[in-house]
Amino acid sequence: MLNIRRTLNRLPKVDYNGIGDSTEIVIQEPKTKNSVRSIPLMQVIIKELQQWRNVQFADARTAGAVYDDSGFIVTNQIGGYIEPRTFKDYYDEILEASGLGHYTFHALRHTFATRALEQGMDSKTLFTLLGHYSVSFTLDTYTHILDSQKHEEMKLMEVLFSMPTVPQNQLYPVVVIPALNGFILNAVDFDDLTVEADNIQYGISCIQSTIVQKLTSCYPPSPTPTNELVLNIGEFVVMINI
Repeated sequence: MLNIRRTLNRLPKVDYNGIGDSTEIVIQEPKTKNSVRSIPLMQVIIKELQQWRNVQFADARTAGAVYDDSGFIVTNQIGGYIEPRTFKDYYDEILEASGLGHYTFHALRHTFATRALEQGMDSKTLFTLLGHYSVSFTLDTYTHILDSQKHEEMKLMEVLFSMPTVPQNQLYPVVVIPALNGFILNAVDFDDLTVEADNIQYGISCIQSTIVQKLTSCYPPSPTPTNELVLNIGEFVVMINI
């Protein structure tokens, strides 16, 4: 966990008369109670910090008695803190070397918040991690991200509403073939669904119930026009309503 309990800033140095023209490093509590917070660290960050700790150990061995194990995470080669102006210079050098162009250090925070919303992090959790004073402030600040995400999510619904309408009460042909012990009924539009029955009415009932079960997991096919059916002598067609 990253526990945020203090801030380090270079501020104007004020004398007893309330005036001053120099500055000093001031370590103090954060300005608001929401700024005091704990942030869970991802494993990739933990590994990076462990590697950095090894660098600090190496610095301590090199510096010897001069090294001050101050407890700070961001330290110089003798263990002391790196003041904000120097840290910003290092940051600008990294940007220049990477060819990314100029971005403020605050842009890193903004990028994290943007990516978190895009990944679906709820706004209450994000506002806590950022130390904002209210959820509404977080939502107002990143409204443009939420609007973009909503547009993308609504595209998922287009698939549902662009599906063709399922036809209702269509008539399907069933070829009836007389047999020695009854009839063979063939529903040609449903993978040649065939039923043997003693009488035609029972056979049709079996075919209808089977087709209804099939249609719960697939889209119904278009009925074959009766004039396209080729029948043998003695065969005839019965139309069933599905």
